[in-house]
Amino acid sequence: MAEGSSKLAEGSVSLASGASLLSNGATNALFAASSSLGSTADTLGGITGIDEDTLGDYFLSPVELERNELFPVNSYGSDVSPFYLVLSMWVGAVITCVMLKPGTSQGTKYSPFEMYFGKLLTYIIMSILQACVTIMGCYLLGIQIVNPILFIASCILVSMIFMILIYSIISAIGTVGKAIGVILLVLQISATGGVYPIQIMHPFFKALYPYMPMTYGITLIREAQLGVVWSNYIPALIILLAIGCVTITVAVIIKEKLDKPSHYFEEKLEESGLF
Repeated sequence: MAEGSSKLAEGSVSLASGASLLSNGATNALFAASSSLGSTADTLGGITGIDEDTLGDYFLSPVELERNELFPVNSYGSDVSPFYLVLSMWVGAVITCVMLKPGTSQGTKYSPFEMYFGKLLTYIIMSILQACVTIMGCYLLGIQIVNPILFIASCILVSMIFMILIYSIISAIGTVGKAIGVILLVLQISATGGVYPIQIMHPFFKALYPYMPMTYGITLIREAQLGVVWSNYIPALIILLAIGCVTITVAVIIKEKLDKPSHYFEEKLEESGLF
């Protein structure tokens, strides 16, 4: 063991000496390579006329982006406010139609047609008042509004269309229409691209996106509030107006057919004591 230890010690000394020589050799080789590369770079720079600092900056960041904001937004709150504005209008329409009974023509001297249009005006007035309250809230909270006149008109129009839609559903089919209004509300929270882009949502919501009324309401208010792109605004406006016209037409036809069954269903529902 003593003899082996002696040999091990001698070997360790030799290894240390070799490592020192290797380190010195590697250092000298690196210095030589560095000098050679520097000389070569100077030669190439002299031939090509390219500044080595400029070339280094290019390889570090080959593409420079220039940011040009067409419609800058002052805060995240202003950016997502169109979704919450439209959401509040839908919720307000549902609550109004729950609180104010649309009613049926059964037991009255009025026809379903007269009953529908007779009460429609009341609901439209309520929708305008709700929109005015919402607009005042926007100004009190300091939401960015680029085009005030168009924004106010768009909010009132969206509120009216939503009120017509929900009132028509409830007036035509009764209490079941209230459930439909709530279900549509839940679906539209994820299927309208109000907060997150619709492209990253589940395929189910992507499929619903073009058929949801809030999709076009959000587009209308966003364009009016944060900067108008008419190629987005006008199609959304046309679709919302079409929704309103089609809803009124279909609701009158359905109410003529289902007014009596709807009245009977509501009577039985009241007798049940559930609502």
